[in-house]
Amino acid sequence: MNAYYNKNRYYNSNNDIFESYFYGRTKTAPSWKRLADRLLSYLCIILSVLTGAMAKRLYKAASVALCLVGIAGLIGAMESGTLPLWSGILISIPLLAVEFFTLRKH
Repeated sequence: MNAYYNKNRYYNSNNDIFESYFYGRTKTAPSWKRLADRLLSYLCIILSVLTGAMAKRLYKAASVALCLVGIAGLIGAMESGTLPLWSGILISIPLLAVEFFTLRKH
């Protein structure tokens, strides 16, 4: 063992530091702060899940499917006569634009 720690039959150690670190007095955080930390951590988890790559793929698939269903509904409404031709065209233009920008390559 190193002779530095055995001086004159006296064990020289830094136990005071460890004892004060492990057995010292600590104050617990207030309940409002723990609640705020928990809330922020849940919000961060939700945000990371919603902005992940898998979520983006699901958003793309859902938006294309909804646009196709909307366009099919517009076609059916125009054929049955409940929707005039000009308003069906005006409503389908934004749906086609959303579908185009969703399916295009970056």
